[in-house]
Amino acid sequence: MHTQRAVELLQQIGMSGYEAKAYVALLGASTPMNGYEVAKKSGVPRSTVYETLAKLVARGAASVVSNDDGTSRYVALESSRFVDGMRRDTSATLAGLDVVLSELSGKQNTTVVVHVNGRAQVRDRFIDVINKSRERLWLSVWPRGAEELRASVTAAAERGVEITSVVFGRGVDLPGQVIAHEYSDPATVVDVMGCLFYVAVADQSEAIVGIRENNSTWGVWSDDLAIVTLALQYVYHDISMQLMGQRLAELGEPDFIGTRIEFSDMQSTAMLGRSLRYLAERTASSSSRTSP
Repeated sequence: MHTQRAVELLQQIGMSGYEAKAYVALLGASTPMNGYEVAKKSGVPRSTVYETLAKLVARGAASVVSNDDGTSRYVALESSRFVDGMRRDTSATLAGLDVVLSELSGKQNTTVVVHVNGRAQVRDRFIDVINKSRERLWLSVWPRGAEELRASVTAAAERGVEITSVVFGRGVDLPGQVIAHEYSDPATVVDVMGCLFYVAVADQSEAIVGIRENNSTWGVWSDDLAIVTLALQYVYHDISMQLMGQRLAELGEPDFIGTRIEFSDMQSTAMLGRSLRYLAERTASSSSRTSP
């Protein structure tokens, strides 16, 4: 299991399948190996094993040990040194790309709406929005999603971003101001909305809306002012209602919001949530404005 996973990961950083198998075989050997031994242990064909080993040597992932009889054996570079070297090379490459690509990029004059499908892609887009924040970040999250975003939110706080989070549920301790959604319990919110709603807004310039329903996850990212503003108002709404509920409780009216019919839609967050979802669905289905 570990061997196969190692080969897959090595291929993801640019090694061929044969190179990855040969490196893993060398790494697991207690003594230097010749080409025949590498081929036997790794499954690399004998006809290509020496070419493969030469490529590993050129990469710096293996070294040649010459024997007294003139034959050559091979030894793998220690895994920690190999990974550290790859990390340095990758960091340097990405830093160079950041500089070069930013110089080539033109200023975008149009707004973009991107439909994001799948839990992993939605999570990654949330992390991207959080990482882009420089001054102000607003979040509306549920406990599981909050834990996956913790590292990025912490990094944002460390670079001086002011963060306000509304959390549906208990036991979440994110950096910045955290407001627990208590005036309507999470089960009621799910029942009324029919889904889990996640929102992140960075600097009032871009927003991601994530929706989890019926065991599927999708979302919409945009820098369109209409979507950004509505997403921000969704978070503002919950903050305002929560603070109002706390103040009324202090004044001896803990059930005021829940018992007044004029607050029923506000209590469930249905009005803004449904409006935001409708706008997200409409923009996501508009081929003229949606990126794949």
